[in-house]
Amino acid sequence: MQPAAKNKPLIEMLKYPVPQHANSILYMFGGISLVAFAILILSGIYLSQVYNPTPAGAHASIVNAITNIPLADFARGWHFWTANLVVALLLLHIIRVFVTGSYKKPRRLTWWTGVALLAITFGYIFIGTVLKYDQEGVEAVVHMQESFEFLGLKIGLINGGIPIITQLYAWHTTILTLLLLGLLATHMVLIKLRGISARPVRGSVAQATAGQGSSTFLAHLSRLSGFGLMFAALTGLLAVFLPAPIGSPGILGQEVTKPLWMFWPFYGLEDIFGLKGLLWGMAGFFAFLAAVPLIDRSPYLHWSKRKLILGLGAIFLLATVGLGAYSKIRAAEQHIAPGAESSVMATAEPLNVSRQRLNQEAYYLMPTLVIAGAAGFWLAYRPARR
Repeated sequence: MQPAAKNKPLIEMLKYPVPQHANSILYMFGGISLVAFAILILSGIYLSQVYNPTPAGAHASIVNAITNIPLADFARGWHFWTANLVVALLLLHIIRVFVTGSYKKPRRLTWWTGVALLAITFGYIFIGTVLKYDQEGVEAVVHMQESFEFLGLKIGLINGGIPIITQLYAWHTTILTLLLLGLLATHMVLIKLRGISARPVRGSVAQATAGQGSSTFLAHLSRLSGFGLMFAALTGLLAVFLPAPIGSPGILGQEVTKPLWMFWPFYGLEDIFGLKGLLWGMAGFFAFLAAVPLIDRSPYLHWSKRKLILGLGAIFLLATVGLGAYSKIRAAEQHIAPGAESSVMATAEPLNVSRQRLNQEAYYLMPTLVIAGAAGFWLAYRPARR
């Protein structure tokens, strides 16, 4: 006879046990991030059809897409807001995992793949900033050049006859995407093999929990789908009401902008210590996260048994937020080497681009997004089936 599992329909195979607490929103930040990455890939595929990855064509192709290409402005805004919020989701996910001790053996590799996913996401967003080739993008690419020079590597705006923006576009659309998909697959397989970590109650210890729990993965997936739909609707509505900005064409050698919020702590270190502060700050940020399972080796999950690592984590979080706030309140400073004098002054103000096409598309985008959000709410909060 064939094993019974082989004859089960897919929906029955998804009913394997998971802990009830896995259905809490606190345990769904990672899953919602997966939805966010799917949105980024799909919207990115569409945007790649209308983008010209050359120094002369990049900025102009974006402006043309915003004003002339159906749904391009919406897709770009959806991409922009999803990229911002996926970082927030990943940070919330890492904080939850840290606080509950879910990084401990046998889940160390799961933690490390999660940290690597956060690093790749930062890389994605940095390159995405460059690809606009507005003032913020030009300043970002010069920062990258000077960072490589500090490390003893020389790169130019053109390398081997290929513009650096074209090379970065290849990284953004292929190399980082392959790394992302590989890490996501590894991360999810590890979660399946190790199970969801136990709640950090007194006496609880880190151990594999696969196949344990009073709920099912199908129930978890149903609720996660609801939250994913609500996230997609939220980012879509943000794209309609707050379109992604683009600045004026960049001017080399002038620095008047600040990076996106996730880079503010490192930008603050650059204000204080110069370029080495930026580089050491980023290295230290990810080094601390990677070292967490090595610092806290005990199996205990309850907070009373983890005072040292929780104290270090609190200091780390306060320092990161403090540096970010410091960057926010300070005016932009000149960090990069000044270029040749120009009769045109760089500006941090967004370009005034016509949004007429997006305003027309909003008449059918908004109802669609509201319906999707309502469907997601129903999925996430409908009464659990017995």
